[in-house]
Formats: sequence, structure tokens, C-alpha cells
Amino acid sequence: MLEALPPVPSAYRGLWERTALQRSGPGLLTDDRPARVFWLQTERWHADLRVPLDRPPIDGSAGLAGLGDADLALLAGQDAFCGLTRVEGPYCSWLRLFDLRPVAAPDIGRMEVFEERLVEHGVTEAYREEWTLVAGSRDGFEVAARGRASGPPAEILLTAGRFRMRIEPRPAAPPGIDPFAPVAALDRAALLWRSSMVASLEEKSAAGWQVRLSTHPWLEGRIVPEEEALPCG
Repeated sequence: MLEALPPVPSAYRGLWERTALQRSGPGLLTDDRPARVFWLQTERWHADLRVPLDRPPIDGSAGLAGLGDADLALLAGQDAFCGLTRVEGPYCSWLRLFDLRPVAAPDIGRMEVFEERLVEHGVTEAYREEWTLVAGSRDGFEVAARGRASGPPAEILLTAGRFRMRIEPRPAAPPGIDPFAPVAALDRAALLWRSSMVASLEEKSAAGWQVRLSTHPWLEGRIVPEEEALPCG
């Protein structure tokens, strides 16, 4: 069924790093926190990862259950999402199927397309973002997934050249948890559920895929072994 969706124009495909942000009003889709922001776009799927520059070290090697509520809130308050992209004329819409910090506002931008640069103007919110293409990400596009017995896939892999995004969706929200509640309002059970989604940017090296940036900071620098995954469109 996904093959029936219109493909994203080739000018949008690749790994993009946000190099500028201007806001002229409040909103939910992006904020003013200085952050490292990457968007990987394939023919139909996207993944977006936004890690604050001031995020302190967090040792989660013992698992999320071993973290205090303050550290869980830091993880849950980051931004990462994955889903399908549709381009219609100058407008780009991102359908966030898996979202670390879900928001109610539709994610739509009016785009200006240049060679190896995109400028995004918010439609439902007042902002302007500039995106610069990361070298080595304009070919070799692949999308694959590994499934669970039920529910969301265990992981989704989006590849562009020597880079890929690994998304590990969390299960559906348990009863009593509001996916759209602000982080400050979450109890420990909700914080554990919210922060269990993982998004990582990986780069191909001689040793394998190395994690360059992740919503779980203790993963950064690790080499990820190759695992079998199934194409998902």
C-alpha cells in the first residue's frame, strides 16, 4: 500500500542538518533550545532527531528503571519522530507515526528548495528553519523494519548513503497515560513509557554502524552489529 503514496521529490532526499532557526511566535513543533537537529528523508519515510546541546550526561547502562525521575524527564522532553512525508507543490507535510514527544499541531512547512539547502517556513506556526544537506547522504536509500509479535515494529531503519536513523518505537500507551500530556505533568510510570522510544543517528564506519547521536546518550559511540531487517516500503 505504501508504494501507492506519491514519492517525495529527489531534492528532499538525504540527511539534513538544521543550521538556522528563527521564531516569530509560540508553538509546539519546534522550540528555541539550542540543539543538534537532523532530518533523514527517503522516498516516503522520514526520521527527525533533536538533541539539546545542554543535555547533561546520563548513565542509563542499567536501564531506564535505574534512572531517577529528573533524568527520565530530560529524556522524555527531547524531540524525535518518524513517519511518512508528502510533498504537494511547495508544501511538505510530515505525518508523525511514532513520536517521542507527541504534539497536536499538524507538521506542515512551505518549502524553498535550493541545491543542497532547504528553507522551511511554518504553516501552522510562525518559524523559519534552514536545512543543509550532509555530504555522503544522497544515494543508497533504504527503509527496513523488524517486527514484534503485535503492536508497533521493534525498530525501523532509514538509510541514506553512509548514514541511517534507527527508531525503536515504544508500545501503545497503557490505560491511564495521556500521550499528549506535558512532561512536567507525567508521573514515573508515564515518564518510563514516554522515554522508552529511542532514536539514533548512525554513521557507517570500518567497524560497522557507529551511533553518533541518540535520545539515549549512553548509546553514543557504540558500534551497532548488523541485524536482519525486513523492507517496509
